[in-house]
Amino acid sequence: FLTLAHQHGLMVLLRPGPYICAEWDFGGLPAWLLSADPPMRIRTWDLDYINAVDAWWGALLPRLVPHLYQNGGPVVMVQIENEYGMYGDVANNALDAKYLEHLRLTARASLGDSIVLYTTDFGNLNSMQRGSFNGTSLLTLGDFGPGSNVTASLEGQAAMNPPGLNPPMCSEYYSGWYTYWGQKNATNTSSGAAA
Repeated sequence: FLTLAHQHGLMVLLRPGPYICAEWDFGGLPAWLLSADPPMRIRTWDLDYINAVDAWWGALLPRLVPHLYQNGGPVVMVQIENEYGMYGDVANNALDAKYLEHLRLTARASLGDSIVLYTTDFGNLNSMQRGSFNGTSLLTLGDFGPGSNVTASLEGQAAMNPPGLNPPMCSEYYSGWYTYWGQKNATNTSSGAAA
């Protein structure tokens, strides 16, 4: 995929996990994490979970280095957590903050200082404060879709990111939505998505 994106001149915002959501079962985490004995706490500082993350990233991140923009590749940004503010709380939970800082440091150690690392949270300041770090080398971005309060998302990002390092952008735009089994199909018009 990264080679194909590069061949077509596309830039990539890469989401290598550990948790990507993307409406995948269990957010893209492997189901075997649920069978750990003793049970592990996911997406926080739990040594069993951290060891699993480190094994995954230890195998994956070195393979990404040639594809980074500074090395001539298409990857311009790497997301280290997705919508964490709806799950964790780095502002009020030391284990959550330690977990996110571990992800940041691990990504930096493998990918270097030039790549932009980021988190994505729902498009409001409260979610961003719970899911990312304020004013650090970790860019905080919001996601939204049609009918969302875009201003609130961009204002939240501005409050979280240092001046001059705050591109007004949406890292995940919901142009549609998924449908659970048995539900009426979720639909959206192209004009509604573009509004």
